[in-house]
Amino acid sequence: MHTTDNTRQAQAVRLDAVSKIYGRGDNEVAALRDFTMSFATGTFTAVMGPSGSGKSTFLHCAAGLVRPTSGTVTVGGTDLAGLDDVRLTRMRRDRIGFIFQSFNLLPSLTVRQNILLPLQLAGARPDKSLVQNVVRRVGLAERLDHLPSQLSGGQQQRVA
Repeated sequence: MHTTDNTRQAQAVRLDAVSKIYGRGDNEVAALRDFTMSFATGTFTAVMGPSGSGKSTFLHCAAGLVRPTSGTVTVGGTDLAGLDDVRLTRMRRDRIGFIFQSFNLLPSLTVRQNILLPLQLAGARPDKSLVQNVVRRVGLAERLDHLPSQLSGGQQQRVA
């Protein structure tokens, strides 16, 4: 993977010399080795590379879903290594948006319920006008009462 260092703007996420090793001995695989990258606040980044190049491991480490074997991951100035599982879960819930390849929508919930579920789990009240605006902008306003199985793959991705 090609890496860049966005140091001129405030950093939303930074990985510094991150390595992630899976397995042991003859089965050891280095998914990441001394990987350094930062993402400036307010930017969009595409992560591309061949299968097995470490894209998913990199994103999982950056989102706090996987702890690196070594190195540091900082999100909004907070070193993730210093967070216990509860605080890490809260930080992910409140500060990180992550759309998985399989979307991870709950099949028995409607589009509206899937969208609002993270807010409900956080104990937050949704801003109805903001939700309506976002749903309209992504073209899902007419699909709010549908189940994920009644949506196209692209629509499911937008719900996620």
